[in-house]
Amino acid sequence: MENRRRTHAEIRYENYLFISGQDKYVNPYSGKVELDTSAYRHRWINNHGDILYTDENSHNPNEYEKRPNYEWKRTPARPR
Repeated sequence: MENRRRTHAEIRYENYLFISGQDKYVNPYSGKVELDTSAYRHRWINNHGDILYTDENSHNPNEYEKRPNYEWKRTPARPR
């Protein structure tokens, strides 16, 4: 009975994420899970906490960032 309750709760939460247009991402700097929009295919974050969203596969903000001490890392959606 407990297993069924847990399974249904997970399904409801997955439906909530889908309906609200959100997903879970792991911040590569802090290791924490963050809830954010799923409207874009790629999400990047830098070591100062700035977030960049894009649908371009080849876009790499490290190639365009000219400020010293800024490093961008891709933050893929957390595997389910």
